Amino acid sequence: MSGCPLGTTVLAAGVLAAGLLAAPVRAQDRTPSPARPAEAQRPSSSRRDAYILSTEGRWISSGINMDDIGGRRERLGGGDFLWFRRGGKTWIVEDPATLARASALFEPVEALAPEQEAVHDRERALDDREQALDDEEERIEAAMERLEPEEDWDDEVEAPPRPEPTAEDDREREELRRRRDELRDRQRALHAEQRAVERDERALDKREEDLERQAEAQLRSLMDELVAAGAAKPAP
Repeated sequence: MSGCPLGTTVLAAGVLAAGLLAAPVRAQDRTPSPARPAEAQRPSSSRRDAYILSTEGRWISSGINMDDIGGRRERLGGGDFLWFRRGGKTWIVEDPATLARASALFEPVEALAPEQEAVHDRERALDDREQALDDEEERIEAAMERLEPEEDWDDEVEAPPRPEPTAEDDREREELRRRRDELRDRQRALHAEQRAVERDERALDKREEDLERQAEAQLRSLMDELVAAGAAKPAP
């Protein structure tokens, strides 16, 4: 994702990183897993199905790493194009109408951006409230500690005489306890709001994943159609 501004989804940032035969993967899931014996049967990265769709200064890709994306875009001169690899062969399409057709497949995913940004705004606001409550809790605890007698003096060291608590100390201690209880009620309410936002975010992520799978399935069909019709040129 280096060099691309982060947006509300991988697609909004200009990247759709996913295997063409699997559901799209989030940016935070890019870390490769340790190799397993079954993975030895998978095709090499040079033969896996992949694509780069570059339109209007942004790009969507799948099945190809970030370094390869930059290199291929540079060799292809930037601009608008659909490069793809199917069955070990690579193809290039630069026809504007075809590229517009391919780009339109992902419009339902992009249409989720306002909802995603709204959810993120809610999350940021809740995070700010949580931090404010945490700060307030620290202040209350510090004030209560000042009113509590020291209990950790060494047995061999005589503790200094403790002043007798005053009525004012008792009132302050009671007020701090009241504030602490009220704060904990607010924290519980906040946590309930956070859980609700998390549920909304998971539901939105599920919708996005479903739309991405649909778009990529349609794009695969379009690729095969372009090859069969001779509309895709072999790419180096």
